[in-house]
Amino acid sequence: MIEITSANSFLNLKNELSDLKIDSSFLSWEFHSALETSGSVGKNSGWIPFPIVAKSEGKMVGFMPIYLKEHSYGEYVFDWSWAEAFHKSGLNYYPKMISAIPFTPITGRRIIAESIDIKRMMVKALEKILLDHKISSCHILFPNEEDTTLFNDMGWLQREGVQFRWENKDYDNFEQFLSNLSHNKRKKIKQERKKINNLNIEVITKQGNLICDEDIEFFYACYCNTYMLHNSSPYLTKEFFYQLNNNMPNKLVFIFAEKEGRRIASALNIISEQSSIWTLLGGARIYS
Repeated sequence: MIEITSANSFLNLKNELSDLKIDSSFLSWEFHSALETSGSVGKNSGWIPFPIVAKSEGKMVGFMPIYLKEHSYGEYVFDWSWAEAFHKSGLNYYPKMISAIPFTPITGRRIIAESIDIKRMMVKALEKILLDHKISSCHILFPNEEDTTLFNDMGWLQREGVQFRWENKDYDNFEQFLSNLSHNKRKKIKQERKKINNLNIEVITKQGNLICDEDIEFFYACYCNTYMLHNSSPYLTKEFFYQLNNNMPNKLVFIFAEKEGRRIASALNIISEQSSIWTLLGGARIYS
């Protein structure tokens, strides 16, 4: 018998999630618990953890990363017009429900289960929660093709957007990548790279036990500076990056740019088995 329940936290799911074959760092307990313990999600953030799990004989056989939202910030999908339409009609749009990786517009699985039947049961349970609690809507953000097909088959409406992403199509080297571009694009990229080389900027990569507090402090200063330049406030707390480094240090790759021995820019990448590539979480530049 399959039992489907919801929880109000990811923190107690560590042992149970190990029963599932999760191939994405962004779906791991380590990632979501870092968000929660750091205060990046949870109380006063507008992101309320609401994971849905399926169990069979006490063993977890299904999981969905669900959050209740009290606003639409940090989703990288814009539905303010929907919220306004609800408001004008005298209806409450918030709280709404989403299945997503907070603050991370990365395509991937949103229903984790080996059986398609269990996946369908979880979607049905999700629909019942929406009706029982009169929640306005549920949004499945950036699902992969398999999950998109499932939701379409079950009568969910599909909303489409556009993302610009670079994919490594098994290029042997950078020159092979350039050879696939038009002459003008090749020329422009080479000119840009030449300018960077002439600036005598050194790039340093750090991973695992090489990462120190100084690295996290500098990256977070860059991260906050990027938001400040856009007249906004950062979503993630500094503690999140410390927690992430404690939980999954070998999955983090910090990249720093230095000029004349002084750091001037940084980026953070997270390694995910799902695609065997580094996925950019955030990059920024700080000036003095």
